[in-house]
Amino acid sequence: MSKRYLLSIGVNKVNPADYDGQWDGALPCCEKDATDIDTLAKSLGYDKRFLLKTSKATRQNVLRALKTAAKDLKKGDLFVIYYSGHGGQVTDINGDETDAYDETWCLYDGQLIDDEIYYAFTGFKECVRIFMISDSCHSGTVAKVAMMNADETTGVLKKKLYKFMPEEVTGKAYMRKRELYDKIQMNDLMKLSNPKNKDYAYSTSASVKLISGCQDNQYSQAGAINSVFTAMLMKVWRNGTFKGSYKSFHKKILDLMPPDQTPNLYNVGARDSDFNLQKPFANSK
Repeated sequence: MSKRYLLSIGVNKVNPADYDGQWDGALPCCEKDATDIDTLAKSLGYDKRFLLKTSKATRQNVLRALKTAAKDLKKGDLFVIYYSGHGGQVTDINGDETDAYDETWCLYDGQLIDDEIYYAFTGFKECVRIFMISDSCHSGTVAKVAMMNADETTGVLKKKLYKFMPEEVTGKAYMRKRELYDKIQMNDLMKLSNPKNKDYAYSTSASVKLISGCQDNQYSQAGAINSVFTAMLMKVWRNGTFKGSYKSFHKKILDLMPPDQTPNLYNVGARDSDFNLQKPFANSK
């Protein structure tokens, strides 16, 4: 029987000392988001679950969980990665981004660069199934919009709150840890699998499926209880009664979203036709 692992990350605030010295990125809902996904995995009997919230959601802890999953899981096993928190950017110095910025997750003690996530995928064995969910700003691209009426699942805020690092913080946060971020991007190991292909995610022999919270040029909205994207994901999941593939799951979420936030579904790595037909999270049809 195949194994199923979960890494669920929710960051309600960051350590200002690891950013610009003042910004703590306070959000009301990300720990709740991560806990809800962990509860979902628990209900399905997952073999191992990593739940990292706020101060536990460090770069070291996230990278360690990725390495553990890469070591343990084999062909046909499922690894679900969920993130709720701010999305950020650092200057792209290795030339793999057309907009000159690398996208990041704002973890408690610093940013996790998309290059690092892509490189972590190359450590997984052939045809391991990876389902990645990123409820953060700048997290994906899709060319469709839909409408949604807010409901009790997101909670009511006095004003819209978006999950991105403010522009005035981005530069200062990068400079504070520039040596680390530049070293990560220039790591030659990240280029080992296919130096002609600058998108490292495509170099993995695992099968990776991503549902993002929004397009690269959009912002993911927070809520008082849950983030909007995660609330709609859980609404479509309906306590496990949802029936259908990842494609239909994404479509139903998309149909509930506001017009300024359009989640994407895309696949990278090894082709796995059975993975495409499975029920999300279940690793079975």
